Amino acid sequence: MGKDELVAKKARREEHLRTIYATLEAIVPTYETAIATLEASVASNRTPRGVEQWFFLYLRIVDLGVQIRRGELRHRSSARIQYKSLTKTVHANATTNGLGIDDANVLINDLEKIHRQLKKRKPMQLDMLESQFDILDRDTIGPLDKRLFECKRSMESMRSTYYSSCAIVVHGDLHVELVIKDGIDIVLTSRRICTSMAVCACAPDAEPWRSFAITESLPPVKKPTPRPITEETNDAPSLNDLKKSFGVDVDERERTTEAFHNEVLGLAPVDSAPSLPDARVKRRCLPLQQAVQKEVTSALDAYSQSTVHAILAALKLMGPPIPAGSVPCAVRFHLIEWSSSASSIDKVSMVANIATSANLHVAKWVMQDMTLSVAEVSSLSTHLAQNACFRHVIELDLRGLLTPFTVFSSLLASVATLPLLESLDLSYNSLHAHGPELAAVLKLCPRLRSLHLEQCRLEGLEPHLLQGLEDSGGLLETLVLADNTLDGSFLEALWALLPTLSLHTLDLRHVQTHQPDTIAFRSLSTLQHLLLDASTLLQSASFVSSLNSALIDESCVLRTLSLQCTSPPQDAMVELLGHVTHYGQLERLSLLGVPSLPPLHLLVCAGLAKCAELDLTLQLAALPPFIESLSEARLPALKHLRVRISPPASPEAIESLRGDVLQRLPAIKTIEITSRAV
Repeated sequence: MGKDELVAKKARREEHLRTIYATLEAIVPTYETAIATLEASVASNRTPRGVEQWFFLYLRIVDLGVQIRRGELRHRSSARIQYKSLTKTVHANATTNGLGIDDANVLINDLEKIHRQLKKRKPMQLDMLESQFDILDRDTIGPLDKRLFECKRSMESMRSTYYSSCAIVVHGDLHVELVIKDGIDIVLTSRRICTSMAVCACAPDAEPWRSFAITESLPPVKKPTPRPITEETNDAPSLNDLKKSFGVDVDERERTTEAFHNEVLGLAPVDSAPSLPDARVKRRCLPLQQAVQKEVTSALDAYSQSTVHAILAALKLMGPPIPAGSVPCAVRFHLIEWSSSASSIDKVSMVANIATSANLHVAKWVMQDMTLSVAEVSSLSTHLAQNACFRHVIELDLRGLLTPFTVFSSLLASVATLPLLESLDLSYNSLHAHGPELAAVLKLCPRLRSLHLEQCRLEGLEPHLLQGLEDSGGLLETLVLADNTLDGSFLEALWALLPTLSLHTLDLRHVQTHQPDTIAFRSLSTLQHLLLDASTLLQSASFVSSLNSALIDESCVLRTLSLQCTSPPQDAMVELLGHVTHYGQLERLSLLGVPSLPPLHLLVCAGLAKCAELDLTLQLAALPPFIESLSEARLPALKHLRVRISPPASPEAIESLRGDVLQRLPAIKTIEITSRAV
């Protein structure tokens, strides 16, 4: 294909892409309005005919979502079809308008290839359009699709006196049939009519969600089943027999009266001896939404639909059931917006009861940036230590809890009882007086792989932390000590302990230390990611010397080195970059905010063959020689380049520099060049 043909094709593709964005931007508000109407029509105690009307509206909105996603038309439309579909995700015989998100993705990839063939960089307007597509899909259409799915699930789980179950049958991606049952009897079935534009029975451009209202009609009354005639025709049934035949518990009144008399007389209630459950009988578990509704109804003085939705949004299933039968779930407790009537209830127990009723167990518990009372901390501690629902906790996130100092020890003691815990985040909590409890967590949680202690006021408890690391199960892979003031002797002991641990990531960002000149180590035989941003460790000559020695050691496996906003001596920085060049195995190197970097020609030529991410701060005069040294042969793995230049440059100059980088590295994914004073 000649150059003129490529230019013409590029123009057609760009126009097509702009048309798709304009079309989607216009149709998304309609999609959102339709879903809101569908959600407002979800209610319990619907009749089968009412559910059928809801089902047909749901189908119409699903088809609108398919049109947005794939450009597939299933209903008659007066709009002229101008473009062909470019994607293979549509059905073979489907009618398409070529204006779906999938078509946009194909066009974006096609334009990328065309610009490479023309050896031109993409214009900024096209980059912005791609970003707008990304934002529209991720932040608007994606959440709307999720709301539509949750709406279907809510309607299927609603209870009604007219039926016992309601299900929407899906074949492929076509929601084809509604089946409503009462026990084993099918009350109503209804099938999709409009499977394609050719058989659509709707009016052109119909919008049934406008002024939509469900008209209820009661189902026909079932004829009672005739009772068989027996020989004893003279024995009339008693009133209690009639009640029992209709499922009434005739003994409940007597039991209630007896319990009332015992309460008046001050007698203790007599509990019958619990019978052992039959191993073959499984505990009846409520669906999640019903469990939430039941618990909210019983716990709150006034039923709150907003609380039900908040709990459902914060409680998500994570995977298949474990051998014991329960299903793992993640609880983002901090996202629950409680109603005013929930101020005096035990919220932790409420969520735990919901999980138990729905046959769930907590695998992930997230509680961030919250103020907890003494009672709430005590409740959480009790459930962590004693509730079987919390025995399988794998990830526990307790960042930034504003709790009374006196009860945090009991919370840490309960954390130490979790045998399967793999990830623990205690960042932004004051731990300066809880050293023994922290050591116990490391010792008694043998599966712990990740520990985050960012800004935890660790000064004074370093010996306990070190002892806990020595007594740990040896599986710890990530240790975050960022934004703490640590003693130099502790850091030296930690470096000495590293070869005996399985630590892969050590985060020492913003760490301040006393006696930095005493820190020295020999090797980094297990450490793969070392983060030292804004740390005073780089001001220590002995530490930099140890880092240089470790980089040229044969056992070094370091993959990430981040030195952002550090100020090592100039000679030390030259020596360090020389050792990085000799090492040549780094996959990510970050030197943002490091002033007065030496020339990087040797580093680019020999030391970054495996580097996928490179972050630098350069003087404007040093940037052209740096760009001249770039090539695909020298940087075959580089995907992300971030450069901060000083002094400030004009947007036109930055765009020109960005184009020069793209010409030398056409396969790179991200080029960020910013201009600001260092």
